[in-house]
Order: sequence, then C-alpha cells, then structure tokens
Amino acid sequence: TPLAKSCVEMSREISGGQRLILPASQGTVWLRGLDEWFVTSMLVGSHITTRQDLIRQNLTVMQAWKKYGPHFLDRIANGFPFQDQLSEVHSLSFEAICAGRRGLFGDGIHTELAVTYERDRLLFLGMSIADMRF
Repeated sequence: TPLAKSCVEMSREISGGQRLILPASQGTVWLRGLDEWFVTSMLVGSHITTRQDLIRQNLTVMQAWKKYGPHFLDRIANGFPFQDQLSEVHSLSFEAICAGRRGLFGDGIHTELAVTYERDRLLFLGMSIADMRF
C-alpha cells in the first residue's frame, strides 16, 4: 500500500538505512483498507497533532502521513534505546483506538468494534524480540 511504501522510505531516511519500520495488523495484510484508522491513531493518539488540526487542514490520509509520519517513525526508531542491544528484529505491538469508532480522512464508523471510546489513543502493549537465543 502507499502507506507501507511510505513507511519504508521514511524509516530508512530517519535511521540512516539502519531500520525498517512497517505497519501491520492482525486482521489485515499491510493495513489494506485501514490507513485512515491507523494514521489517525498514530498521529493523534500519540499526541503528534490533534484531530481538530487535521480536520482544519483538510488533508488526505497520505498528505497527513507525509507531513507528520516522520515524527511518529522517529519516536519508534529512537524511542526504545535498548532495542539494538537485544536483537536486530523487533515487533512492537500497539492498540489503535479512534474516538467514536471513526478515524479521519473519510473513514467510516467501525461498527464491528465492541467498544466506543471518547478519544484517540495509541497504546503500547509490548515488544517481541525475534532472536534465536531467546
């Protein structure tokens, strides 16, 4: 998807070619069809920008990602200083939540979700290490 390709380019640039950061979801392959949901959660839920600011700017999902995505990926690439000491491959898990079951950028209401939240959030759940010695 364009979002996944953009993540590859941005993460390589941010890390000087040392890290590859890719979004993925258990329910989809490479977030197909959920870009609006995840970009809203990643940018607003991690306090990089606000829902109101994104609405005011009237950006598309990719315009918003290109503008704010590097800030998010920089936090991921540099926010866990112990990463490189443990392994070269890590899987970070997050819970992506959007206010009112709806992301921005034309996203519809996600009635398949059991709970409605009042605010956007991105909750860090944990990290898995992909290394044979563990």
